[in-house]
Amino acid sequence: MIKKVLLDNIKTERRRRLFGLTNPDPHSKILWNKVLRSTRNNDDKSKLLIAYNFAKKIDYNHPGMDPDIYFAHPLRVASYSFLHLNSNNINLAIIGLVHNIFELSNYSKDYIENLFDNSIVKQVENLTVDRNLQYDLVYKKSYYNKIMNGSFEARIVKIFDKIDNLFTLSLNPDETVRKKYLEEIETFILPMAKNDLPFICDYINELVKFNYKVGYLTE
Repeated sequence: MIKKVLLDNIKTERRRRLFGLTNPDPHSKILWNKVLRSTRNNDDKSKLLIAYNFAKKIDYNHPGMDPDIYFAHPLRVASYSFLHLNSNNINLAIIGLVHNIFELSNYSKDYIENLFDNSIVKQVENLTVDRNLQYDLVYKKSYYNKIMNGSFEARIVKIFDKIDNLFTLSLNPDETVRKKYLEEIETFILPMAKNDLPFICDYINELVKFNYKVGYLTE
């Protein structure tokens, strides 16, 4: 496992995310190209390209954001999950690409099982949040317990999913939502990162401090 955090400083990353709210994020494609260049096995590269082409065509139902713009998020999550482990485990990238397919699209489990291995589908299922219960602490404990006791890949993807969202958390005007999100990071994500990605913990802590400090920002 490498020890270098591949994310740039918070100011730079946040500027990219703000740009990416209204435009396709070019940096996400740069990251993805790094994934492809570091994948030497042609079979693995083919699987990555199949997953990429499928994920790119998903009609993501994310309020206020066009699907082609939103796609930068799973692309970043996939790329950072793969690149930070430096292990050539392509499942990290594939799961990252489709981690929110059940939540934000109309694809059924049966359809996805025809495209990807059962283990990948199961991990994506475990990562899918029931938004009706997302602020219920009992549910949230059960949700993270399933991830903690499940696969390593799902944990890594979850960590980078939450990191990616932290850069624009301050745009949410609801103070209660911001607070609950940060509490979730501190209660569940940081302990998970401490076990699986200890070198990323300082960066997460800085992101959390940044969000507590700035509160609500419009830009």
